[in-house]
Amino acid sequence: GVATGSTFENSFIGAYTSEARGIIFRDDTFSNNALYGLDPHTYSSQLTIDHVLAEGNHAHGIIFSDHVTDSTITNSVSRNNGENGIMMDELSTNNTIKGNKVADNTGDGLVTANSTDNTFTGNTVSGNRIGVRLSSSDSSTTKISGNQITCNGLASENATLDDSNTVTDNGGQWNQKVVFWIWSSVAAAVVLALLLLLIARHRKKRKKLRQAR
Repeated sequence: GVATGSTFENSFIGAYTSEARGIIFRDDTFSNNALYGLDPHTYSSQLTIDHVLAEGNHAHGIIFSDHVTDSTITNSVSRNNGENGIMMDELSTNNTIKGNKVADNTGDGLVTANSTDNTFTGNTVSGNRIGVRLSSSDSSTTKISGNQITCNGLASENATLDDSNTVTDNGGQWNQKVVFWIWSSVAAAVVLALLLLLIARHRKKRKKLRQAR
């Protein structure tokens, strides 16, 4: 089956699958639903989710739950949802989440819960509570590379972010702009203090010369 260019809004769940195989969701919008935007579920597999928008849903924007496997989420946006942006839940494994924008969700950005062997690559994750949050049991098998994780309350939890990821300005980190201005202010204060010291010494010397005359 294929759903393209469709809008799923103001429902309980935008779209739900069960034991489905090979369905394509492309160029669709999932918005303002009472629970989830897009909810592939229960042994669904080989799904393609591409260029979709999930926004303003009251719970998760996109969630795979209960053995959803061998599927992809690419080039999509999940933003301003009431819980997490994109979540792999309850043994949803061997999925690839690539090139997506996950922003400004009330909960976390990229999330796994008891779901191993997933790949998160090339995603932009910003403005969430936690950028990337994994169950501790998923940490060793989840692949995380080439993502930009910025301006979240916390960059990650139970996730190892190697140097291929750009991780800046998250809570618990140095804010580079703030650090720059702090050190610039310190440098300016030091220069000013030295200048005042030199002026004071110069005046003292002039005073001694006048007294000597």
